[in-house]
Amino acid sequence: MDTAPRPFQSLQLEREMCLASNCTQAKVNLSLRPRLEDGKASLAIKYQELQEIREACWDKQQRLEVYLEKWSPQSALGQLQAKLDASEAESEAQIKQFLAQELPLESFLESFCQSRTRSHVCRTQLENAAPFPVPPAPPKHHLPALAQQAASPCSEVPPAWSPLRPAGAVPVLSAQPREQEPPHR
Repeated sequence: MDTAPRPFQSLQLEREMCLASNCTQAKVNLSLRPRLEDGKASLAIKYQELQEIREACWDKQQRLEVYLEKWSPQSALGQLQAKLDASEAESEAQIKQFLAQELPLESFLESFCQSRTRSHVCRTQLENAAPFPVPPAPPKHHLPALAQQAASPCSEVPPAWSPLRPAGAVPVLSAQPREQEPPHR
């Protein structure tokens, strides 16, 4: 015969069922422990790999920034401008040496032509590379561009009061073609 009252029996039965359930859950959890440990080890390895990749990316980003600073369009334009300035200064120095008779004519002509050629190549590259017009050479350089030629005194038109000016009006020729008249029949 059961001497314990009914509510206590149900509580005791419930307690035993909970203990059995907890024991089963504990066994399942313990059986999953190796998988958990393997997962932790794999996660630690992945974190280590992530750290190495992060460091490699940071290093590559630093090298890329240095590369871009060195080879950016602005840097290239600056380098071209520096070459242009150097060749202009070299030409100025050669002129001064020649005028001071420190440089013979043959060597002056050869070196001056080379430095002027370099100067014009740099200017052309700058004009073609720059998204905006390149300002003319600084005023400290007094060298004419190769394309510019000094006007000869004979090509200038004398002023109106000059006795060398032709008398009478000279007809101006039009660049537009004249209309053709239809043929007569």
